[in-house]
Amino acid sequence: MGNHAASPARQAWQRLTSKRMAMVALAVLIVLVLLAVFAPLVSPYDPLEMGTGPGLGGPERAHLFGTDLFGRDVLSRVIYGGRVSLAVAFAAVLFSSIVGVILGLAAGYYGKWLDTVVMRAMDMLLAFPGIFLALAIVSLLGPGLNNAVLAVGISAIPTYTRTVRGCVLSAKENLYVDAAHAVGVPDSRIMIRHVLPNVIAPVIILMTLGVAWAILNICSLSFLGLGTQPPTPEWGTMLYEGRGYLREAWWVTTFPGLAIMVTVMAVNRFGDGLRDALDPRLKI
Repeated sequence: MGNHAASPARQAWQRLTSKRMAMVALAVLIVLVLLAVFAPLVSPYDPLEMGTGPGLGGPERAHLFGTDLFGRDVLSRVIYGGRVSLAVAFAAVLFSSIVGVILGLAAGYYGKWLDTVVMRAMDMLLAFPGIFLALAIVSLLGPGLNNAVLAVGISAIPTYTRTVRGCVLSAKENLYVDAAHAVGVPDSRIMIRHVLPNVIAPVIILMTLGVAWAILNICSLSFLGLGTQPPTPEWGTMLYEGRGYLREAWWVTTFPGLAIMVTVMAVNRFGDGLRDALDPRLKI
C-alpha cells in the first residue's frame, strides 16, 4: 500500500530526472541559491566597501569581475545582488500565489456573484501588461524594495486566480465532492482536503516559472530607480549604475546582466521540466 501511494510522486521524479536540461538547470539554481545564502562567506570583499581597487578597474586576479566607478568589487556585488534579487522574487511569487489560490478557490467553489466579482477584477488587472501594472503600482506607492515586491506580486495574482478557478470548477464535479456534501462536511474542509490537492501541481508549476518573470520585473523596476535603492547591490541597480560606462568599462554591466540571463534561463528550463514531470498525461 505504501509503495502504491508513493508511486505518483516517484513517477514524477523519474520523469523529471530523465530530462537532462532540467537537472542541469536545477543544479545551476542550487548553486545560485547557495551563493546567495552564504554570500558573506564566499564574497571576496564587502559589496559596499569603496576603494578595494581602482575605479573602473578591469577584471584581474584580485578582482575577477573588475571594479565599478567607486572601486567596489563587482563580483562581490553580483553575489550579494543575487541575494536581494532572488529573495525579492521568491517573496513576490509567494505573495501572489497565496492570494491567487485563495481567490481562485473561493470564486470557483462558490460561483455566482462572488465568481463574477473576482473574475471581473482579474480581467481589469489583465487589461494591463504585467510590467506596466507593476510600474503604475510602485509609482503610486513610492520607490523601495517592499513596494516593488508588492507591485510585482499584485500584477501576477490574476494568473494564479484564473488557473486555480479552472481547476476548482473541474474538481468540484467529482463524485467524492458530492459525497462529502451529502454527509454534511463543511465547505471549508471540502475545499482544503478534497479540492485544494487538485490545484497544487499547476500552482507549483506557475510559481516556478513565475520566479523568472518576477526577477525580470524586479530588475526592471530597480533599473528605473523604483526598486532597490543605491548603494544596496542588486542586479537591476548595477545595470543602471554601469549604463554610462559601457564602452570603457563593459564589465560593470556585463556580469550582472549575465547573472540575470543565467538565472532566468535556469528557472525557465527547470520549470519546463517540472511541468512535464507533473503532467499525468505524459509517460516516461
